Amino acid sequence: MLTWKDIINFCVKGNPEPDLRVEKNDL
Repeated sequence: MLTWKDIINFCVKGNPEPDLRVEKNDL
């Protein structure tokens, strides 16, 4: 199951990998 973070990361990088920038913005 993909989360909104995975979708954003996929659009930006093309890989469903955790993005530290997204994690920090989510805090």
